[in-house]
Amino acid sequence: MNDTIIAALISAGASVLVGLLGSQSGHHRARSPVARDRRSVHLWYAAMAMLAVWQLASPAWHHDWGGMNFIAVPIAMGALALVVPIRPLTAVWMTLALASTNFVLGPLGNRLVGSSSDTRFGLPAEKLVVVFGISLVGAAVIGAICLLRERFAARGSGATQSVTEPGPDLVADLATLASLRNNGTLSEAEFRAAKQQLLDRS
Repeated sequence: MNDTIIAALISAGASVLVGLLGSQSGHHRARSPVARDRRSVHLWYAAMAMLAVWQLASPAWHHDWGGMNFIAVPIAMGALALVVPIRPLTAVWMTLALASTNFVLGPLGNRLVGSSSDTRFGLPAEKLVVVFGISLVGAAVIGAICLLRERFAARGSGATQSVTEPGPDLVADLATLASLRNNGTLSEAEFRAAKQQLLDRS
């Protein structure tokens, strides 16, 4: 196995591990923004699984699909980012993980259908730079889409103003603030300011 495939496997494994650890952390109420974010993550996991199957099956139509998927996958993930809101960093690692799996699934798909083309795991150095460049740019654009959606949603909901009003239960209000910070609705600075207002009024 050459260095390219080893690097792709390590990258994919690390991405999946980080995603699983992130999705298991904390327990929140079913209607919280974090719970909604988890539902979005599950939809993205399902999309990842379908795209991985596509990466494996698409060479059956033409052997060049193994290479074209390095462009097709970021486009598909970008379309998903426009429809299903998710944390920007989660979208980025998922996109990069799919880029990594294509190093394995593209050539494997060609082998399974008996193609004599593009069956080598790995790429020449000059092509590897281009492919990683496309993957990184695609992941950055997808992350930016998710970040913009997040900012517009926060601005439209007025979440920052509503959580600064002290409620009957300070602990519940602080938990709500923490949830909003964890799902990215509040920045760290906004979280600290709102928390301080709650503590000052209690």
